[in-house]
Amino acid sequence: LARHNEQECRNRVVKCRLCHDDVVFSVLDRHDASMCVKRAVNCERCSEAMVYDQLGEHQSAAGGCAHADAVCTLGCGIIVWRTKMAAHTVSEDCVKRDVECDFHDEGGACKEHMPADTLPAHQADRCAYRQVACPLGCKLTMSARVLDAHTSTACVKRIVPCPNAGRGCAEELRAEQVETHVQTEAAPRKGGEPAACAFRYVPCR
Repeated sequence: LARHNEQECRNRVVKCRLCHDDVVFSVLDRHDASMCVKRAVNCERCSEAMVYDQLGEHQSAAGGCAHADAVCTLGCGIIVWRTKMAAHTVSEDCVKRDVECDFHDEGGACKEHMPADTLPAHQADRCAYRQVACPLGCKLTMSARVLDAHTSTACVKRIVPCPNAGRGCAEELRAEQVETHVQTEAAPRKGGEPAACAFRYVPCR
């Protein structure tokens, strides 16, 4: 009976030769193949050989597996294999990938770099090369970077003093009205047009 219990009984308890746990003899083969934490395995991602209880650490973000899951290094939150990180950070899947603003005008281009998810706001509100309408009502559109110069020196709707201000005319009018205002002949004025300049030059009679 003692020999049976120690050597022949299928339900006797034996030590696993790898992990040294107590195992019922009848399930020892199954334990060795699929349950033992010290059994030899290959990482299903990179095929590297190791013991089973090292697999979790190996496949963790801090582990050595080239195909371990890792959070996007640019901060978009997507988890990808470490070996695919470089491709991910330049793909459209990554909203934090670097992009260049392509707005431009005849005088230059923006070319500012930024995360892709900030580009719409940049182009809508901040880009110096975005197209904007003149706020004075001349109906022209232009790059935002030249708007101040346009409204202060070029817009036909800007308010300017009469060229005869130095001789006493206090009239302020739109730039497009100046020529009519200072005409030598006091032509009939249409509605909304300024009166003829009282200090304009007129022929001597």
